[in-house]
Amino acid sequence: MVIKDLAALHGPTTGTVTLPHHLMWQADRTFDLDDPGTLQWLYEIVLREARGSADLVEWLDSRMLHACWPSLYLPHGIRHVWEMSHPSLSNAREASPVQANPTYVRWLAQQQAA
Repeated sequence: MVIKDLAALHGPTTGTVTLPHHLMWQADRTFDLDDPGTLQWLYEIVLREARGSADLVEWLDSRMLHACWPSLYLPHGIRHVWEMSHPSLSNAREASPVQANPTYVRWLAQQQAA
């Protein structure tokens, strides 16, 4: 699931939130968004498990998505469709001094060569 307009993403960026069961089945679904690692984990979960654009709008923030995009651990297919739909995310990854997922870069090169 990819949202059409990143500007529509205005989810929480601070404080403590609890994800609904359809996004995370664990008993403790609480996230402290003031902890960068926990916020990143929430973004990875939402990007993988969202049922529709309502989940994306409710839980993701466009500015924060761009900031943490390079370091998110996502399946290659999810990263690829988001970057194809939103080149600004691809630009954020490419501009990052640390490519958190070099296997994606290799995978993408293979896809483009095929």
